[in-house]
Amino acid sequence: MPSGALPAFVLHSRPYKETSALVDFLTPGGRLRAVLRGARGKTGSLARPFAPLELELRGRGELKNVARLEASGLAVWLQGQTLYSGLYLNELLLRLLPAEDAHPALFEHYALTLQALAADPPLEPLLRAWLGLPPETTCWLPLADDCRSRAGLHAVLHGTLRCDRDGRLHAHVAQAQASFRLLPFSQATAWITLPSDLGDVGAGTPVQVHGLSHLQPPAWMPA
Repeated sequence: MPSGALPAFVLHSRPYKETSALVDFLTPGGRLRAVLRGARGKTGSLARPFAPLELELRGRGELKNVARLEASGLAVWLQGQTLYSGLYLNELLLRLLPAEDAHPALFEHYALTLQALAADPPLEPLLRAWLGLPPETTCWLPLADDCRSRAGLHAVLHGTLRCDRDGRLHAHVAQAQASFRLLPFSQATAWITLPSDLGDVGAGTPVQVHGLSHLQPPAWMPA
C-alpha cells in the first residue's frame, strides 16, 4: 500500500459500528478500504463522492484507519443523468477494480471524466470512452412502415431490424411503445430515432438506428 498523503475520491461509504464508516477510496495506488472514525462529524461530511480529497492512512492490518482526510479542491456538482453516470462509474470501479492494485492513469482518467460530466456533455460518447470503446457509428436505414410522430419531437422508439424478401434491411418500429408492454420491449433489437423536423414519417424515410446499449450493437433478423 502506498505511504504518505494520497489524492483520493470516495467510491462508496457505509456505516460501520456506532459512529464510524467503512469507506472505499479511489487513489493512484488503487482502490483502498479504510475505517473513518467519527463519520458523523466534520470529517465524515468530507467523505462524499466526486470531491477531491487528500488522504492519509495508518495501520498494519488488512483494514486500515483514516489518519487524515482533507478537501483538496471543490467538489464536482452532478445532477440528473450526469449524477447517475457518475454513480455508475463508481459502481464499476468498486466491483471490478482489485484492492490495492495501482492504476495512476485510471485515477487521472476518473478525475478528468468527472470534470467532463460537470459540463453536462452527451453521455453516450463519454461512457464509451471510459469503457475503452470506439465512438459509435450511426447507422441509417429506411423505415419499413409509416409512423406517426409530431414535428419538433425527438422520438426515440424501440423496434427491430429485418430484411425483406429482396434482402434489403429496414427499421421496424414496434407497435406498442409503453414501458409496461414487456413483450415488445424484450423483442426489440435496436433504438430507432425519427427525424425531428417532420411530422408523420413515411415508409422509406432514412432513420437513425442505434444498439440497445453502449455495449450492444443493433442486431437484425431475417424476414
